[in-house]
Amino acid sequence: MFETFRQSFSLRCTANANMFLFALKKIPIIKKLIPETAYSEPALKIFAKIVILLFEIGKFVLGKLAYLGIMVALPVVPVATQHEVPKSTVFLHILLFLTLIGGIVNINLFKGDERSYQAINLLQMDARRFTLSNFIYYLLCTALSFLPFMLLFGILSDVPVWLCLLLPLAIVGTKLVFAALNIFSYNRIGIVADDAKATWVLLPVWIILLLAAYIPPITGRIVPPTVSAGILLAMIPLGALSVLPVIRFRKYKEVNQSILSHTRQQMDTNKNRIKVTMQKQITADVTQTSSRSGFEFLNELFVKRHRKLLWGATLKVSAVLAVLLAILISVIRFVPPSRAVINDMLLTRTSVLWIVLYAINRSAGFTQACFMNCDNAMLTYPFFKKPGSILKLFRIRLRELIKINALPAGIIGAGMTLMLAMTGGTEQPVNYLVLLLAPIAINMFFSVHFLMLYYLFQPYTAGSVMKGGMYSILATGTYMFCYFMMRATLPTFGFGLVCIVFCAAYFLIACALVYKFAPKTFKIHN
Repeated sequence: MFETFRQSFSLRCTANANMFLFALKKIPIIKKLIPETAYSEPALKIFAKIVILLFEIGKFVLGKLAYLGIMVALPVVPVATQHEVPKSTVFLHILLFLTLIGGIVNINLFKGDERSYQAINLLQMDARRFTLSNFIYYLLCTALSFLPFMLLFGILSDVPVWLCLLLPLAIVGTKLVFAALNIFSYNRIGIVADDAKATWVLLPVWIILLLAAYIPPITGRIVPPTVSAGILLAMIPLGALSVLPVIRFRKYKEVNQSILSHTRQQMDTNKNRIKVTMQKQITADVTQTSSRSGFEFLNELFVKRHRKLLWGATLKVSAVLAVLLAILISVIRFVPPSRAVINDMLLTRTSVLWIVLYAINRSAGFTQACFMNCDNAMLTYPFFKKPGSILKLFRIRLRELIKINALPAGIIGAGMTLMLAMTGGTEQPVNYLVLLLAPIAINMFFSVHFLMLYYLFQPYTAGSVMKGGMYSILATGTYMFCYFMMRATLPTFGFGLVCIVFCAAYFLIACALVYKFAPKTFKIHN
């Protein structure tokens, strides 16, 4: 089994190392330092593998840090202070329900990814040994990466040290229990959680658990610590008992073949799948036209024909946000103790807007649609790449993108303003205006930022596949920026003022950069 894992791990590291070298060769300055023979150079391959290994470690470590710090520990202090309960009680309540969610949606026993397809179908590795060895590796990494941060945030939340040491084992035990249930489900009805058929069955369950993790603490109805700790600790012996059915299961090849049955087809059609999906959403009504001229005509015609593609996801996100805000407003209305907690968060924790708006903004999808259904053809014409033409179309598209992103941002701003008024208001009335405008300003930043990256580092090839290494690096940097901004503790007025001024300045900088550099960078890549 160890040899199988070594081979599969080496396969993953080699593939990721090649992707890393490819990304480096796309960075303007660094690419000149990397020879064309980089993929066969032993020293460079070893360097790339070391970087990938460090990234693998960092993925687990930083992921657990963010998970425990944001999802579990962040709400502890305001809730515990408001309801005068021990911090450990709130910590264990949230951790219990999130651990159950992790058992449902993040088992990692069966993986229908490209690496699994290569190992099992192409290299003919033993499916049972491959699955079990990688599952054991995942469980070990989970326990080890959770341990230091469970001690850190657990001790800060007054959880006993002995319990903090056992909680990572409880999380691992939960995953083993759900893995055994997964196997039981396959033996009885032929479905595992990793199968697409189970998605719609499990989705409502984990949504209910997610609501149970946060809504009851806000209302003061918290699971007693003896109950939450008892359930979590019970997962340790239950997980130990679940090891036997997981090991004894003999249909690993059958299950993997079932999950991977569509992987090859997806790999073969991946280049065209997104484009075909987009084309199905295009309105092929040739009677649609525009009374405008020039680039305004081109843009208006593009928006009309792609309205479903450009606005569909935004309308769905806006509907979900409206429902969530309605739930929070109902909690405020019918559960008076929740008002002080929500009011405090609105006046001191608004920096979380950065990560929320990053997750829901539609800028990346908009630029992808522009390339696949317009720029892919128009970039073959010289006039389309002139500085004046590029800047003019950039401004027109930015206006449309701001409109698309403004709807969910406006719902969030209006909802936060209404909730502030319902929870006791503020001594500074200007905070109402800040809460209303700050989400719109942040989404304006994302609109101009991702559109600028598209023009400066056009990441798509002629086959509509994303290959831009620098684009991906800067997009990751944007996420990290949002993560650190989320942790800022500025008061609402200062936070909103900084956001608005920063976004206005960034708009001017982006226009200047696009005008100067886009004529050289905005092109089709082979």
